[in-house]
Amino acid sequence: MRRRYIGWMTGCIVLLAVSSSTAQDTVIDEDDYNSNQQHTSNGWDLIGQEQFEDALSQFDLAIDSYDGNADSFVGRANALLRIDRFSEAQKDIETALLLAPDQADMFYLAGNIYFKMEYFELAARNYSSAIRANDTSDIPVDLINCYYNRGNAYFSAGMYRSAINDFSRVIDANEDSFIAYHNRALAYKNREEYDMACQDFYKAQELGSKMSQKYIDRYCP
Repeated sequence: MRRRYIGWMTGCIVLLAVSSSTAQDTVIDEDDYNSNQQHTSNGWDLIGQEQFEDALSQFDLAIDSYDGNADSFVGRANALLRIDRFSEAQKDIETALLLAPDQADMFYLAGNIYFKMEYFELAARNYSSAIRANDTSDIPVDLINCYYNRGNAYFSAGMYRSAINDFSRVIDANEDSFIAYHNRALAYKNREEYDMACQDFYKAQELGSKMSQKYIDRYCP
């Protein structure tokens, strides 16, 4: 049910869940489950319309009805991220990953949340998990965006060689990406590899970067 926004029943349904505290089966009410499905769908529709506060209310209702649907937590985490409530978004995406492990889009969203929280190494690890899980995930992610985001996370964590590798992957896929050239140049600069940095700054400028000139003036006489 979740949608590709990060970068997305009917019938007689009885779900059984084992309670760890009682070791007994707990029957999930069909009406509660169907309510969860409807509110979750409504929430994703509202995210698509960029009505994030209204979406948040729908996901709250969904989770109040039934708290075993990972898509509801992913949706609420997405809405919370869009309104800068990062710590709450973190809790929801971590819950979603417990309910449905190894989903690339969830790892990608987790990476975005951790990056906003400035947990850069944790963000990079989640982007790596998204890349590994992508082939078998229910909802795959755009790998080029994932490499670009991971490159930014590595850069922000001071892991410049790893950042260079990821920006190089982006450039291999899109030779017109002046942002990737510029960011790779910054990583080279921070490693004091000025010849490589200047090559990339000039290439970024050639492709349309407005921000590269000041670095050219300073580092590329």
